[in-house]
Amino acid sequence: MILYLVRHGETDCNLKKIIQGQSVPSRLNEAGRKQAALAACRLKNCGITHAYTSPLERAAETAEIICRPMGLRPVPEPLLSERSFGVLEGKTREEIERVFPVKDCPWRQAYSAAPPGGESLMDVAERGRRFAEEIKKRHSEDDVIMAVAHGGTLRGMILYLLDLPPEYWRTFDFGNTSISVFELGERVRARRINDTAHLEGLAGERAEDADNALPGSLSLYEK
Repeated sequence: MILYLVRHGETDCNLKKIIQGQSVPSRLNEAGRKQAALAACRLKNCGITHAYTSPLERAAETAEIICRPMGLRPVPEPLLSERSFGVLEGKTREEIERVFPVKDCPWRQAYSAAPPGGESLMDVAERGRRFAEEIKKRHSEDDVIMAVAHGGTLRGMILYLLDLPPEYWRTFDFGNTSISVFELGERVRARRINDTAHLEGLAGERAEDADNALPGSLSLYEK
């Protein structure tokens, strides 16, 4: 089985470095729609047989654009949703640093801790594991699966696929509409990670993944 993992296209919140999480309404901006269209051209002849998407608007819109030329209808899958950041959602990194200083917030210092009303990084990694296990049960070895998700979800899933410890969470970075490809068999083979070659020549600067590029203190792990 081949698994294509795609991050959603750019949003205005990405540009403004606002934490979107699960509750901030956020559609693709013009650049994001162009990115998704270019990803569609890149993927249309890859033999994808089934498509899943995070139900969050920015991912679902990306999946719809990519799937249209393939004649596929993406299936919403809550396990692919971005991390819930609870009280942090809708805030910029600067606001978080001011309102929730590290010394006063134990949940900013541990991989297994969660902000009030939100999920821990461990929770997100577990969702990624569950999705990977579900598709292996649900589909045959000849199927080619695409999943459109978010930077945090993709990081969690890759930690599981590559059997990496939590400390590697920040090793991976995913650009908007980046493509990562894995072969799922007796052994997992990483064919491609964070490939954005389809965006070469597209005007504009790359938007930072605000949801998963928080101040360093927010990504510390338990020793």
